[in-house]
Amino acid sequence: MNLQTAKKLLRPLIYICIAACVASILSTGTAFAMYCTLASFATLAVFLVVYFGYCKCPYCGKRIGRGVLNATHCLHCRRDLVSGKRKKGSGGKHTKH
Repeated sequence: MNLQTAKKLLRPLIYICIAACVASILSTGTAFAMYCTLASFATLAVFLVVYFGYCKCPYCGKRIGRGVLNATHCLHCRRDLVSGKRKKGSGGKHTKH
């Protein structure tokens, strides 16, 4: 699985997990609540596998941390995550000594 597919998969997994948790809370004390709880744990497990297993830069292999859903450049190698081109500039002022 590549990074773009993993990014597209993460957001629905979060929404499914939240919906299952809310359904579990609203139907407390029933068998449906137990199934919703199990579904939320299973969805969370799949989310963690996708996040830690596949949300890595395709060029340097380092994990893209927080903000992976909106990331356009790798913070480590500064390459564009789609095209692979390096980002120009360093983002700050440099003074010569």
